[in-house]
Amino acid sequence: MNMVRKDLIKQFKALPLELRESGMARYEFSAAALAGSSLTKLGAMKYLQQFDATPVSIDFQRTRNSRDLADGKNQKGQRFYRYNEVDVVAACLFSRTLKWEFVFAASKDVDCHPKFRTRIHNRMILNPESWHHDFITAASRMTR
Repeated sequence: MNMVRKDLIKQFKALPLELRESGMARYEFSAAALAGSSLTKLGAMKYLQQFDATPVSIDFQRTRNSRDLADGKNQKGQRFYRYNEVDVVAACLFSRTLKWEFVFAASKDVDCHPKFRTRIHNRMILNPESWHHDFITAASRMTR
């Protein structure tokens, strides 16, 4: 068993560096599949619609469970943000576009967690109708 592991490590190390880099091939594949590559020219709705077959999502939660049980019996719920803790959420599109572009959504426009209804869902699908290519548009949604 140990010999098999050593052989696999040796084979992996023999690969060219670009094949060993974490995720870069996937990023380049995703960026090449874009019909329109400019977020600001297309606007967030049309831009994100390019990903309808494989929607863009982000993970949005605290990295550790809280030790504070003030929110009730279930400590797991502490990991998810309350709506009143966040005004606007920003999502970076680099993993799909190889560009440091961001889209924004008001917290009231994102889904709630299915189990903890007063908390924001930890897996946010970037729904084109709710996400905007500029912060000001998303922030203006907070007051509506």
